[in-house]
Amino acid sequence: MKSIVYLSLDLGKTRLQFSKISDQGFQHLSQALIQMKNVTNLKLGLADTFDSDNGFYYISNALKELNNVTQLSLDLSSINIGENSVWYICKALVEMKNLTHLKLILGENNLNYQAIQYIIIALKEMQNVCKLYIDMNSCKINYQKAQQICQAIVCMKNLSYLTLHFE
Repeated sequence: MKSIVYLSLDLGKTRLQFSKISDQGFQHLSQALIQMKNVTNLKLGLADTFDSDNGFYYISNALKELNNVTQLSLDLSSINIGENSVWYICKALVEMKNLTHLKLILGENNLNYQAIQYIIIALKEMQNVCKLYIDMNSCKINYQKAQQICQAIVCMKNLSYLTLHFE
């Protein structure tokens, strides 16, 4: 498994007997991801799979360990993501120094002011990203928050391709 360079894992809306994936399940997933040191293109679909900070903590730690990832698609929609969880994920994204393509799907989450601030800080620090797609559909983003996100994106010096989805 260590020779895999492209991994697409979509656990979105996966429910076993109508329950979310447990923290222990995400701990095991994170440990498996860490073993895949050669992955350069990672698509991780976690929509509607968990809603605890522990799950985000495990996933963010795995992302930090994947130093070779240049392209990341991360679907965190419909998770009820809190500000601590956003901080874990944003911190991991900033630490992924080889990341050049990022697709971040946060749709259908009620992001509070502090969570938006973490996203803004992370965007400003991700200087190697040249292709960015952010989906914040149905996140209840007001005009001021959207403007701040756009201002952060302007600070991304290598950005050449951008797609934003607000509703």
